[in-house]
Amino acid sequence: MNAMIRLVLEKLEDPVDLSTASLVSTAWYDADSNTRERITVPLSYAASPGKLSQRFPNVKYLRVKVRPSEEMFELVSAFWGGSASPWINEIAISGLEALELNWCRGFTTDGLMSITKRCRNVESLVIGNCLLEERNGEWLHEIALHNSSLKVLHCHESDISMISLQDLETIVERCLSLISLKISDFDLAQLEATLRAATRLEEFYGGCIIVDPDNEEDNDKYMALDESIPPNLCRVGDLIDLHVDEISILFGFANRIQKLDLFRTDLLVDAHCILLEKLPNLEVLKTSNNIGDRGLIALSQFCKKLKELEISLVGDEEENERWDCTVPDRGMRSVAENCKGLESIVVCMIKVSDSSLLAIAELKELRRFELVLIPTNVMRIESLDNGVGSLLSSCGKIRKITLHLLPGCLSDLGMGYIGEFGRNLRRVKLVSVGDSDLLAKGCKQLQKLEMVNCPFNEKGLATAVTNLSSLKYLWACGYNKVERRDLSIMSHPRWKIELSSSAVEENCHLVAYPCLGYELSDYPEIIVRYN
Repeated sequence: MNAMIRLVLEKLEDPVDLSTASLVSTAWYDADSNTRERITVPLSYAASPGKLSQRFPNVKYLRVKVRPSEEMFELVSAFWGGSASPWINEIAISGLEALELNWCRGFTTDGLMSITKRCRNVESLVIGNCLLEERNGEWLHEIALHNSSLKVLHCHESDISMISLQDLETIVERCLSLISLKISDFDLAQLEATLRAATRLEEFYGGCIIVDPDNEEDNDKYMALDESIPPNLCRVGDLIDLHVDEISILFGFANRIQKLDLFRTDLLVDAHCILLEKLPNLEVLKTSNNIGDRGLIALSQFCKKLKELEISLVGDEEENERWDCTVPDRGMRSVAENCKGLESIVVCMIKVSDSSLLAIAELKELRRFELVLIPTNVMRIESLDNGVGSLLSSCGKIRKITLHLLPGCLSDLGMGYIGEFGRNLRRVKLVSVGDSDLLAKGCKQLQKLEMVNCPFNEKGLATAVTNLSSLKYLWACGYNKVERRDLSIMSHPRWKIELSSSAVEENCHLVAYPCLGYELSDYPEIIVRYN
């Protein structure tokens, strides 16, 4: 019987399915406890590190997200808490193979030293968007001395700068299985030896382009990198300040590039067009609105295998118009019509229409759609109700949708469409949309709901939580406050409800999530606990 249960559990990949299976009986619960090796904790306060390790004693991969992603928009207090130390202390065991910390704070490089010293067989170490106290680089030196198993090392976009080039070179020489390396703040020319030694590297992020226009030798120092590029390298990004004059360093292996992140480069429309023409196998592109309308059309013509597209905003309105770096909907329609394998679209646009959404609705493989509409001085508000309805009704695989719109773009009719056709949605984020609670009457698989500047009141929020039976996280900012007693509708011993003390009277800010019932050890004073 136990062997049969284990065989069934091995076939289940979705954590929701695994959790459901563990409720069948005690035997299924025990089998899940003993066999679960990968755990993701979407909000650290939802589980106790100690209880989690007791529940899953054989976990090998742990991903912990501590601080809400809204922090990047300065919508979360710096004192919100979210210490990573309890997790680091709990999982610093010799058998740990992978650790990923995202949006964490409250720890130092001494904690990383505990991990690297005690977990010498760790295969994946990811530290992303973390605020930590950097005391030294000994934690990385420990990896260089004793670890030969490392496959993934990411320490970029965090407060980490004390990295030794010698340690990096030693790591890539010892760790023959290293396939992904992400670092920051090095002149790319300094990494020539590191890249040459990393013969199996498939993904590399990092390296600044630093050129002195008055120094002729600087103009050629990156040309020598052609001979140092690892033979399997196919995912590249974070090339800070890359200009059109240096894009030729990508040409030598352009035909095998599958993923390219250009967001932190200085490439404008023409440079995008030149580069995209040489990327026939590109599957993932992350860039800024500097790609422009012409760049998107070039993307649709030359990159037919595209699966993921992400366009973020840089520059102001005047600057973008001067350099033709705007993203109206003509280019997006062209991408949707020609790149039929698209699975994810995350895009900032100055204009979007129902016709654009109708074109995107033909993408049958689409799983993620995030739209941010950028306000301009001259723009006409168009209703997107029908486009949103078509998108959700046609794209049956979509799991995550973000609609960051302007008031008037999505009415109660559109909210009703989300509820009616969003049966498979797991995550929804809405900004400045209608005030209907029809969304809560559908979306039965919804796990995460985030709302900003939506005209809901607290009673409406509480009602939504009670109707969304699968909900595990609610974040709301700028809603209409009436009486806090309205929140009592969703008050439950297993639900934590937090209100920012600075927003109790004015700009209301609420976080709610189910919790296993333990008291928090690092609860910040700025947060008011409702229940």
